[in-house]
Amino acid sequence: MWFTLRSLCVLACCCSLPALEAQAPAAGGPSPVGLWKTVDDHTHKPRGVVRIYEENGIFYGRIETGFDPEERAAHCEKCTGKDKDAPIVGLVIMRGIVKRGDEYSGGEILDPESGSTYHCRFTLSREGGKLFLRGYLGVPLFGRTQTWFRTDTLTADAGAETLPGTKASALSTAAALSTAALSIRPAQGR
Repeated sequence: MWFTLRSLCVLACCCSLPALEAQAPAAGGPSPVGLWKTVDDHTHKPRGVVRIYEENGIFYGRIETGFDPEERAAHCEKCTGKDKDAPIVGLVIMRGIVKRGDEYSGGEILDPESGSTYHCRFTLSREGGKLFLRGYLGVPLFGRTQTWFRTDTLTADAGAETLPGTKASALSTAAALSTAALSIRPAQGR
């Protein structure tokens, strides 16, 4: 019986290795550094652009622009410390992210609308065109995910392609972007 079970385990491992290799990104895969278009999941319209940059192996995200003129002129009224009343455009909202395998984690993200800070982690799609960002309190299970789209311009229409499974004129995301930054609300009723 042990030999048969062992044989099955070896066979299962050998059969699953090619599938795992096909899913794994290439060594040195895509980098998150660059411009990322954020999308409001309530309106499904582009909200703003965040620039992710790296300094000494640590990743940060700064709001480069908002697509609504009022939001471009807004200030972080509910923020605390040095971010209090700082202009939203130019605000560093993501800090302290480090690469851990295929995931980027260990940092935090600021919601300028509420002034709240959340734990943050993200992964990239295989081709590097999408960033799946998770903001959460405590454990990742109690959070929200948003999809950001790589762009090479600061305009709203860049890369506004229709995604499979969405309305023809809308981009779909899993969380709202508030004032051109990720808006994550704690789970209610727990």
